[in-house]
Amino acid sequence: MSLVDERTRHVDEQVTSLLIAEPARLRDLLSGSGRRGFHFAAAPRGLDREVRGVTIWDPLTPDPLRTGDLVLATTPGMSPEMVGRVLGEAESAGASGVLVKGIEDLAAARAVAERAGVALVVADDELCWDDICLMARSVIPAARAGRSAGAGWSGGLFELAETAAALLCAPVEIADAELRVLAFANLDHPVDRLRTESIMSRRTPEYARAWLAASGVLGRLRYGRRPELVSLPDTAPRLVAPVVVRDAVVGYVSVAQADRPLGSADLPVVVDLAHAVASRMMNAPEPGRHEDLVLGDLFRGVLLGRGALDVLVERLAERTRGTVVGDWCVAGFAPRSRREVLDQNDSVVASCARLLCGGATATVLDGRVMVLLPYTGTAEVGRLVELLRSRYSAQLGTQLVACIGEPFRTLREPMTLVRRMSRGLAVLGAGSGVEVSTLAELRPRMLIAELGEVALHYPSLVRGVLDVLRDTDSVRNREYLDSLLGYFDAGCDVSEAAKRLGIHRNTLYYRLRRVETLCGFELDNPMDRFTVELQVRVHFITATRAQLL
Repeated sequence: MSLVDERTRHVDEQVTSLLIAEPARLRDLLSGSGRRGFHFAAAPRGLDREVRGVTIWDPLTPDPLRTGDLVLATTPGMSPEMVGRVLGEAESAGASGVLVKGIEDLAAARAVAERAGVALVVADDELCWDDICLMARSVIPAARAGRSAGAGWSGGLFELAETAAALLCAPVEIADAELRVLAFANLDHPVDRLRTESIMSRRTPEYARAWLAASGVLGRLRYGRRPELVSLPDTAPRLVAPVVVRDAVVGYVSVAQADRPLGSADLPVVVDLAHAVASRMMNAPEPGRHEDLVLGDLFRGVLLGRGALDVLVERLAERTRGTVVGDWCVAGFAPRSRREVLDQNDSVVASCARLLCGGATATVLDGRVMVLLPYTGTAEVGRLVELLRSRYSAQLGTQLVACIGEPFRTLREPMTLVRRMSRGLAVLGAGSGVEVSTLAELRPRMLIAELGEVALHYPSLVRGVLDVLRDTDSVRNREYLDSLLGYFDAGCDVSEAAKRLGIHRNTLYYRLRRVETLCGFELDNPMDRFTVELQVRVHFITATRAQLL
């Protein structure tokens, strides 16, 4: 069974909102479990400053500060001069704030921060810097969690935990080799006592560590290097996988059972998560990255008519442990604005597709991301494509639209599919307000778009009764054209059209009668109505294209 079968049906609006979350703010440091050890000594520009990343500042070998950084000044017993230096650098870089603890003169530091216009956050002396960094990092939303967090911190672990929790619909925890918690994600899934204690203390409790050692589970994980289903007494079952780099176990990922039993279908996601954690913790090449490149190249060859789909499917089946997929579909992703062009390598987009769906692969073709997906039904594929669209939008830093093709078993005319996908994405980007649609749903609008392209070369096809409105640019004429389009979009229902346009139905009646008088046609005449609707729709398609270009 495809990974999509078990997981995409559980992904709801909460997951999508997570992936396109609002930016973290400084005030978020004051809220949430485990964040009571902070207070603001100065906030001259308020607490709504955006936090984009976390950087550790070292006066001897300082990392470059970036706009929106929360700067952790970890030097013990900082003098007023040292505080002034870090605040000055933070001001120059446009950092969101500076976090310190144990400074010599708090009043002097507050005055410097007020003059510099930089927020100064003070942590309690009882907090260790590892926990401070962990808690500060946890306020960064998933859309920005992959950003480098400075020396001594592995960026992206919370992002990985949140993505895995969304896919598995269960709490996820990432720990180091000593079972100290590095990152976690609940996403409102139920948690047990062990989970709560691990998060609050940032370490697996002693009784759990003792049981893992005595039962032999810890030894099997360290030396067997395979995931295990672990059932501690009085706790929810957990699927635990070791994080292996070269010849050493450097950590563990744990998924706690929530609303449904954990099973073999969850293993691939847990293993992929362990591989990605290994890459980020030790800067090792991420396993599967080479295979992503190979599959991306194969998929591009298929789309260009130079490769065989069955070869690609066989490689995908090997990666999903022999899963047999019947139908497939292609989804395309492109920036909403035609001025933007995606410049991304196959490995990045394919690894994202693999993480969300083990049987998928992706490539970048002519500035568009193309993804091959197992077809598991319109609703399931639609949810997965929306999740991918949100993920790619955050990853690539631009708002994307997505188009879904029809299911197939053999791709007979790949270039035709590519052309239709490109046209569908162009239509979606032309101010439709829709972000995800199928080619079938877009077919009427794609036909109008094609007629608009023909009209560019043969303008006489659309010249006629509407010329008096189009040739004179005025607010009143634009209102008339908008009213006509709204009338046709509502199926010629005046009441519905007026509601959509936000005007009284009598106002719309007046405008339509006035247009008939000015232009010399009758909307009650079927031929006149057809001709006017065609010209109105082509007019708006060509006008939108001109604005985008």
